Amino acid sequence: MNKKQIYVTVAAAIALSLLSFILLYAQSAFLKLKNNNVGKTVFFNFADYEIKTIKILKPSGRITTLKKNTENEWVVANCFDYPVDPQKINTFLQELSSMKIIQNVYLDESELSGLKLLPSKNKDKNSGSEIIISDDKGNVVFSIIAGVKRTDTIGNNQISRGRYIYKTDVKRVFLVEEPLDEVNYRSRTWLNNKFVNIKNIKTVRLLENGKEIWNITRPDIDSKFVQPGKKANDDYNTENIDKIVSSLENLKFETVAAPSLTNTYTGLNNPRIVKVESFDNQTWQIYIGHQTKDTRYVRIEHIDNSNPTNNSSKPDKEWIYLINQNRITPLIQSAKELFKKDKKTPGLMNKMYSSPMS
Repeated sequence: MNKKQIYVTVAAAIALSLLSFILLYAQSAFLKLKNNNVGKTVFFNFADYEIKTIKILKPSGRITTLKKNTENEWVVANCFDYPVDPQKINTFLQELSSMKIIQNVYLDESELSGLKLLPSKNKDKNSGSEIIISDDKGNVVFSIIAGVKRTDTIGNNQISRGRYIYKTDVKRVFLVEEPLDEVNYRSRTWLNNKFVNIKNIKTVRLLENGKEIWNITRPDIDSKFVQPGKKANDDYNTENIDKIVSSLENLKFETVAAPSLTNTYTGLNNPRIVKVESFDNQTWQIYIGHQTKDTRYVRIEHIDNSNPTNNSSKPDKEWIYLINQNRITPLIQSAKELFKKDKKTPGLMNKMYSSPMS
């Protein structure tokens, strides 16, 4: 081969390489333009499906399952089908249905760990939280992995700019505007926190083994609580009484226990009973069982004396609640502790100013 042929061959190779590069670049640009989903919703056909189940799989291995029961109500399956907080589930469904892409992210599979977009089954520190959505026929219709949030620094402030997700059906990474904070919820966080609403208390009694331990009452809503037959006076230690009223008016539960637990196990076979009557003709009976760690097993019965045809709150009677011990302790204190008199220090003000001022 002479020099001229060599030059021609080299020139042709260079031209072919350049043409290939241009074609590849054009193809890449075309694909990026074609796959540019910025401004579009991730689940564009979300409304086409009857969503029945949402599973959130966390890297720790914990699974939260939200589902619709036979009455078409959302419940937390792994909290014994206790009702879901309607505001939380409605907000979450709205987020999922309107979740918009604000950036296409082009990564190789090997780069997913950097945004914590590996499947949760890996139980790796770089795994994300999977959201798996199924329809009324049990078919998985949507599935994403929620990775890290994107935060930008502006001055001394960290501003959230959404969250990175991996859409499993198309195997693509997007930055979406929704924070998807729900992936951080524990199962108990989803529980409907609407609970007993005890107001306008008239009388509170503590019963143990059928015997009354103490009783406090007041003649009207503006009066102080006293023992029946006694008058309010300054010698009462009102702090303990105030704690009882505060606990009752702000009663909250941590989670619910398995309905299958026996009364012997929970201590509800021989409970202490706090009976509350209100000026609104309402009665609550709070059955307090054994302590477990920092909570107690509690069952509550509500009787509406103003409406004899609907005089009990059935859901409250069925559930066994776990209520923080700090909320229960004031309700089961002894009569001696409850009615101990205030300790006053005579001449306290005089002692404060008895020393000469320097």
